Amino acid sequence: MKRRYQVLLPILIFAIAAGALATLFVGNASASNHRNPVSLSLSSTTLAPGDTFTATISWPTGAAACGVIAQFTEAEGWQRLQRLDWFRPDPFVNPRILALTEPGGFTPGPGLVRVSVALSPSRRVCDRARRIRPGDTTGSGAFTFADVAVTKGSDNNPPDCSKAAPSVSSLWPPNHKFKPVNITGVTDPDEDPITINVDSIMQDEPVNGSGDGNTSPDGVGVGTDTGQVRAERSGAGDGRVYVIGYTASDGQGGKCDGTVDVGVPHDKKGAPAVNSGAIYDSTTP
Repeated sequence: MKRRYQVLLPILIFAIAAGALATLFVGNASASNHRNPVSLSLSSTTLAPGDTFTATISWPTGAAACGVIAQFTEAEGWQRLQRLDWFRPDPFVNPRILALTEPGGFTPGPGLVRVSVALSPSRRVCDRARRIRPGDTTGSGAFTFADVAVTKGSDNNPPDCSKAAPSVSSLWPPNHKFKPVNITGVTDPDEDPITINVDSIMQDEPVNGSGDGNTSPDGVGVGTDTGQVRAERSGAGDGRVYVIGYTASDGQGGKCDGTVDVGVPHDKKGAPAVNSGAIYDSTTP
């Protein structure tokens, strides 16, 4: 007959991945000191960040070994060490958690985490907490390891650029002066602080074309959080449109990007400026 003891091991999952769930695949390990086999199994389940999973450890009743170590490690740090101790070889005494050490607190990077599971029924390790590494041995022999693949999910949502707008959409008068334009309306579902970066500034009229005052460049601020465009247009056209490209970041790996338009109409009371194709780089001389 075997006694069974369930250990709830919290796995905190932090990452910058697309989904919100993590999948724990089945893993198994076993160890033996020549007469007292110990086995561990991890049930296949789906985890959300912060969830727990159940590891079931079993061994024969009346086993002479006083301790079992089940240790879970991550590639970069020690996640959690659970030590189960059975003080007396009594089939009616359930093992209990004796110590919890090396709780970790690391934040894994993106991708796949390899979780190692080490088991030992050795009496030698039941009296003190210690780190177990592949190849370590006790009086019982080598530890047995099993790898469990945990695909990390993410509790981070990217910024939302769907309602982005320029701080000013139309410039007047066309006095050839630079006007600052900020990107507004970008939100973050997690309320993370958002950083805006201006990636490009394009326009639908030549930078230094006929009838625009002979000034250049017409746009500055690429690489900053604020674009600046020149309030001017060709007197012979249908107004000028600047297209400002940007990227919004939440500092957690989430991003969104887009463009906003800023027009300089031909006349103050006339029709809005018409985008005839923003193919000219405003930042060129």
